[in-house]
Amino acid sequence: MHESCRFPQGFTIERHRLKLAKLGWLKLTAHRKVKGRPTSVTVSREGGHWYAAIACEVELSSPQRREIAEVGVDLNVATGAVTSGAQILPMPRTSPEEMRQLARLQKSLARKKKGSRNRLKARRALARFHAKLARRRRNAAHVISHQLTEQHTHIAFEDLRLTNMTASARGTVEQPGRNVAAKAGLNRAILDVSPGQIRSMTKYKAAWAGGECVEVDARHTSQRCSECGGHPRDDATTNHLPHGRVARDRFVCPLCGHEVHADINAARNILALGRARWAALRTTAGGAPVAACGGLSSKRAREAGSKDQGMKRLAA
Repeated sequence: MHESCRFPQGFTIERHRLKLAKLGWLKLTAHRKVKGRPTSVTVSREGGHWYAAIACEVELSSPQRREIAEVGVDLNVATGAVTSGAQILPMPRTSPEEMRQLARLQKSLARKKKGSRNRLKARRALARFHAKLARRRRNAAHVISHQLTEQHTHIAFEDLRLTNMTASARGTVEQPGRNVAAKAGLNRAILDVSPGQIRSMTKYKAAWAGGECVEVDARHTSQRCSECGGHPRDDATTNHLPHGRVARDRFVCPLCGHEVHADINAARNILALGRARWAALRTTAGGAPVAACGGLSSKRAREAGSKDQGMKRLAA
């Protein structure tokens, strides 16, 4: 159960209280000091808790130049995030006890009469439980994305089509799906580690820090050898050999014999593809597109852009 209301004006913010139009003064527990000029307040309820998100316009200095540090990141169900530098950044998983508790809450909701107060209580209890898991995943995603952007300037991810990956296998009445329960379990496992959230958070934090974040083709990154760069299908003489991923966590190249953790091997292949992408971006006219990184507020950035366009037209 998630409800929200946005206040673009008519609000006053003080240290321990917040004044909203037509609601008056409300008690406020500030998680951090408000910086810049507040532009709007969004009040939302999530799992029985009320939150106020304050959007501010902040002037930030340009990020300091750092020594280039590149990394490839493999996002997977078993370990969360694994880097090409053999760093494992685990995501919290829903425990078996929590899964049983979730099943009990869902069963309790299903047994309540529609429209009754008891059903409303059961809905709120289930919403509180889901909100707790979501907060935990969100916090872990923030921690992982912060570590990646603090330690690296260039970060490469797989271009995962999460919507397709987590689609239901139920099918239709005319064409029913197969292994529906197994696919549903896989979908839950994928969403439990929040790969899309990690990727999106890393993108904007890398932009703030003046770094670059790219997505590369995910095909064969877990099957190709990161040492010799080969795959049995690359040559007709080796096409009969199986690929090197012999187990979930073990990779042994059938061509050169290189042995390494399978997720680290995939992360290094992602890094190699990312380096090729960055090199291609640098060779294009004007170089790679650089994010504003918060150096200009959105309004001033638009004004600067329109001024540049006007100068270009005058020069033409």
